[in-house]
Amino acid sequence: MSKLFIIGNGFDCYGHGMPTKYSDFKQFLLEKYPDILSIPPRIPTMPTIYPTTDRLKIYAEVERVRYILYVLDSCQNDQWSNLEAVLGDDIFETFKYDFRYEEYQEPTMSFENNNTVANGIAEMTAFLSVGIVLEDTFYVLKEYFYQWVTEKLGRLRYEEYEKKKEFDQVLSCTHEGEPNIFMNFNYTLTLEKLYGISEADVYHIHGKVGDPQEKILFGHGKGDWEISMEDFRTLASSFRQISRSLRKNTCRAINQNKELFERIENVSEIYTYGFSFSDVDMVYIDKISKKVDPAQVTWYFNTYDTKYNPHFIEFIKKRGFNIRQDYSWDRT
Repeated sequence: MSKLFIIGNGFDCYGHGMPTKYSDFKQFLLEKYPDILSIPPRIPTMPTIYPTTDRLKIYAEVERVRYILYVLDSCQNDQWSNLEAVLGDDIFETFKYDFRYEEYQEPTMSFENNNTVANGIAEMTAFLSVGIVLEDTFYVLKEYFYQWVTEKLGRLRYEEYEKKKEFDQVLSCTHEGEPNIFMNFNYTLTLEKLYGISEADVYHIHGKVGDPQEKILFGHGKGDWEISMEDFRTLASSFRQISRSLRKNTCRAINQNKELFERIENVSEIYTYGFSFSDVDMVYIDKISKKVDPAQVTWYFNTYDTKYNPHFIEFIKKRGFNIRQDYSWDRT
C-alpha cells in the first residue's frame, strides 16, 4: 500500500524558508516599480489598447499595477488562501467603495430629448470603458504572477536549503517498496531537487516552473459573482468575465492528473504538509474521498496543525478517515 503526501506552500516557505509567500510575490512587483507606492491608488483609466506612445504605455502599466497592489492589500497575511479569497470576493467590493456606484444610475434614454439620449450614451460608454480597463488590469495580474514563477521560483538554488529530517524519516518508511505518491500544490521543484523524489511520483496540480503560462493555475475557487447591478447593468458582464478569468480551472487540473487519482486507490496513509485546506482546493479532497475507502485510510496531521488548525482535523474526521496526530513537523 502506498502513502499519499499532499504538499502545500507551507512546506516551502515555513518548512524550508523559501521565498514563496504572497508577500514575496508582492515584493516582486515592488522591485519592478520601486516608487509605485508613492502614487495614490485609483481605478485605472486607460486600457492598454489605447496608449500609442512609450510614455503612455508606461503610465498605463504603472496605473494598473498600483491598483492591483491596492486590491491585493486586502490580503491580511502571507497565506495564498487569503489571496484567493481576495480575488474571489473583494475585487468588486473594493471597486464599489472606490467608484461610489450608488451615486450612479442606469442611463435612461428618452428619445423625446436629444440631450438625454446623448447623456445616456455617454454614461453607458463610460461604464463600458471602466469594464474594459478592469478586465485588462486583472488579466495583467496573471501575467505578472507567471513572471514571478518563472523569474523568481524558477531560479531557486535548492542546494542552499536543508532537508527536514522529520520529513525524510517519514519518506523512508515505505510499505513493501511501494513508491510514495505526491500531490503537490507548489510551483517549485523542492521534492524533486532537494529530496530526490522521482518526477514520475510528483503531480504538480497547479503547474510548475518551466511550464507555459496556460498550465500555471492561479486564482480563486468561487463561482461567478452574484452582483446586484441595478445601477451597473453595463458593468455586470465585465465583472463576471474578471471572475471567470481569475478562477482556477480545477476540473482541468483533475482531468490532467487522472493517473494520480487512479494510483491513490491503493493508498493506506495520507500526510499533509503545509496544506491550507482552502475552499478552492476542496474539490481535490472530495475526489480523494471518492477514490479511497476513508474507513481504511489513516490521515496523519503534524504537531503544528494539531495545535493551530484543529478545524482541519475535524473536517477530515467528518469525511470518515482515521486520524493520527503523533508526528513532528514544526515550522522553522
